[in-house]
Amino acid sequence: MTFMDNNESSLAKLISSELEYLLKQVEADIKQRNSTKKYLSHIRKAFEESDTETLNRLLLRQLKDRLLTSYPTAKEIFEKLSIDVKRRSEQVFSSLFTRFQEYCSNNKISLHGKLPKLFVDYLLEVEMDENKQTAKIGTIFLKTLDWEKIRVAIDRERHRIWEREFDPTSFRDHLLNVYLEIIKVKPNPVGWVRLEGVYQSLKRDIQQKNPNWKKGGRLVPYYKDEFSADLSKLWEAQISRKSGSPHIELSGIRDPRLSYKVVLPDGQIQSYGHMRPKKEET
Repeated sequence: MTFMDNNESSLAKLISSELEYLLKQVEADIKQRNSTKKYLSHIRKAFEESDTETLNRLLLRQLKDRLLTSYPTAKEIFEKLSIDVKRRSEQVFSSLFTRFQEYCSNNKISLHGKLPKLFVDYLLEVEMDENKQTAKIGTIFLKTLDWEKIRVAIDRERHRIWEREFDPTSFRDHLLNVYLEIIKVKPNPVGWVRLEGVYQSLKRDIQQKNPNWKKGGRLVPYYKDEFSADLSKLWEAQISRKSGSPHIELSGIRDPRLSYKVVLPDGQIQSYGHMRPKKEET
C-alpha cells in the first residue's frame, strides 16, 4: 500500500466515524422531538378535557424546559397555560374544604384546621399540597387531589385508627406492666414515666407477637395515632366506670415532640407526655 493509499484509508475512516456520529445525533434529535411532540399531545388532550390535575403534573416535568429551549415561541403559550391552570387549581383546591365539611357533617365527626392541613375525626391528620397535587391522609400518600380517592383513604384511615379491636381492661393492664418495667429501670420519686417509652415498648411487643404486621402496607406495627386513640378510649372507659381500678392518670410534658393527643369525653383534645397509676382514695 502506497503512502497516498494510507492517507486515503485514514481519511475514509475519519469520514465514516464522523458520519456515524452525525447520524446518532440526528437520531437522538428525532427521538427528542418525538418525545416533545408526545408531551405536547398529552397537554392538549388534558386541556381539552379540562383535566387540571394532569395539566399540573405535565407542567412540572423537565420536558417543558426542553421544549422551551427548542421552541422559544412556546414561552408565551405556556405562560398563558400556567395562568389558566393555576386559576383552575385554586378553584378545585378551595372546593375541597367544602367537601371535607360535608363529609364530616354526614358522618357526624369533628373537623379542625384549615387547608392545607386538617384534622378529621380528631386524630386523622390530612395534608394537601396544591402545587404538587398530592395528599397525605394519615399513613396514605396520594398523588392526586381527586376527592373520591381522598374520601376512600379517609374511610380506611378512620377505620384503622378508631375501629380496631379494643378492650379497656386489657389495654390498662398492658400499660401497667410496661409502666412497672420502666419504673424499675428508671425510678421516679413522683412515679411518672414518659408515654414515649411506653409507646415504644408496646410497639415492640406487638411486633414480636405478630410477625405478619407488615400485611396491608403497614410501616410500623403500632402507629402513634393508634396509641392516642387507645388512650382516648381508656380515658372514656375510666370516666364512665367501664374500667375498674387502678385507673391511669396522665400529665403533660414540655417537649411537644414527646406528647400524645388524647380525646376527652367532651370532645376536647389534650396533649400528654407522662403516665402513672392513679392512687386510690381510701
